[in-house]
Amino acid sequence: MRSRKKKLEEAEIILANERLRKAEEARESETPAADPQTKNVLTTTQWLSVIFIIILVVGIYYKREEI
Repeated sequence: MRSRKKKLEEAEIILANERLRKAEEARESETPAADPQTKNVLTTTQWLSVIFIIILVVGIYYKREEI
């Protein structure tokens, strides 16, 4: 009787894992691809780099006038 009960429990675990795997696959397939508009947005690091370069160029320009 115990071995039958144990086999039923194992079967339930296997079925639950299979349902979970299928649900995860369905959720992944429903996730839309990245919006094309968000691909063109710069990251914070990239914005800081652009600002730094602009400040550097402006600084060089004003230094040139002093010399």
